Amino acid sequence: MGYLPQQINAAPNATVAGVVRSGRPDLEAAWETLDESARLISDDPEKGVAAYDSAMAQYLALGGYETDAEIEHAMRAVGLSASLLDMPFDKLSGGMQTRIGIASLLFSNAGTLLMDEPTNHLDLESLAWLEGFLKRFTGVVLLITHDRMLLNRSADQLVYLDDVTQEAIIHHGTYDGFVERLESERRIQLAEYKDQQGEVKRVEADIRRTKQQALGTEKTTTNDQLRRLSKKVAKKAKSREKSLDRYLDSEDRVDKPGSHWELKIDFPEVARSGDQVARLEDLAFRYGGYDETEMFRNLNSEITYGERIIILGPNGVGKTTLLRLLLGELTPTVGSVVMGHGVVSGYLRQHVEFVEADMTPVSLIQQAAGYSESEARTYLHYFLFEGDAPFTPVTSMSYGERKRLDLAAMIVRGVNLLLLDEPMNHMDIEAREKIELALEKFPGTIVSVTHDREFARRFGTRFWVLEQERGGVSLESIVDPELIAHLAEVPAVRAMAAGRRTSSE
Repeated sequence: MGYLPQQINAAPNATVAGVVRSGRPDLEAAWETLDESARLISDDPEKGVAAYDSAMAQYLALGGYETDAEIEHAMRAVGLSASLLDMPFDKLSGGMQTRIGIASLLFSNAGTLLMDEPTNHLDLESLAWLEGFLKRFTGVVLLITHDRMLLNRSADQLVYLDDVTQEAIIHHGTYDGFVERLESERRIQLAEYKDQQGEVKRVEADIRRTKQQALGTEKTTTNDQLRRLSKKVAKKAKSREKSLDRYLDSEDRVDKPGSHWELKIDFPEVARSGDQVARLEDLAFRYGGYDETEMFRNLNSEITYGERIIILGPNGVGKTTLLRLLLGELTPTVGSVVMGHGVVSGYLRQHVEFVEADMTPVSLIQQAAGYSESEARTYLHYFLFEGDAPFTPVTSMSYGERKRLDLAAMIVRGVNLLLLDEPMNHMDIEAREKIELALEKFPGTIVSVTHDREFARRFGTRFWVLEQERGGVSLESIVDPELIAHLAEVPAVRAMAAGRRTSSE
């Protein structure tokens, strides 16, 4: 078995080759011994040469230099060049590190791959590559993922761990099929529960009526025979009552389905901005001044009120920079960002840090909106803060909880333009789908950077695709969300989208 953790903890100063070679720990240990003995030669030639000869024999016995070709083959299999092998591993992007981690698994010749959130840090092109890799791999893959599109397109069996029943539910098929199955089972269970409760009420009413009749007869008659008969009837009614209690305590009882999270959001009133929210005019941007390489070049587009724009593109192309330009945190080098009338912006960063670290969600929302405690708790429910969660100190919350709280705080302050940078990071599938529903109810305008393809497909009404070009980055505006489901690489989207530009382009 080969294991890909969420975060690859490579040794300090480890090279790409070293990380790939670590897929075979015995070989990596022999390589390190060989390297140490080579350095020893300069200090003590006699001992050093002897140690080097011994280390070399061990290294060659394990496959030695024959493995160089295998390492290069593993790199090619994950779409990377062997020229990267001498690079420091920690200097590479998260997506590149994930690919190199998979190369290490391939080098280990593992027939079963255990992968923990392999989509973390991957851009759209890398996600498409991962799907292709999983389809080509002939062994067994067990992976944990919150990527719904990956589940639908790459998995043939799902194991859902239910944190309420503490059961593992096994489903053969797609994630969408699993959701339909759960909803169907819930509807059947709810119907059976209602039938059961109707029958319980009928039996309880019958028992109650029988007991009342028996008690009335016993009190009003002087006939000993009728009194004895009424006592027998009352005893039978009591027996039926105990039988009903036993049934309700048994495993045969149909439980009421868990509360189905339904959206009934009443957002605070948001002042409407003008129809034109923002306009990019010949936008260009350089970090470090005019001597540096241009990041953006000739970006032209506009945002209209109520749109849901998704910004797509490879890692490092400048998606976050574009959000910060819209926010006004950065100043264009050339051109301008013209904001419309009455626009109030809120920015959800990838990494959320609260200055008010000692506060709780309830106190933070109360401070932001002047709500009572009850109103704050009701509002926080829309963002999945239930039970004791509204009173949990911010310092004790997970990254996903902090993101949800920051989003809730922004909306309650009355923003009408949400700028979201990877809003689905650190959230499980249920949370992602519920936050999607909450965002759909937001009355203003949303611009979001995301690598969650299912979120992009479901939520986006228009897409800005940033593509790296010689000398800068170009922007393509696309309207068709179904293209995202089949996205293999950004240039393919541009080719497929010919003629689909909006009038503003």
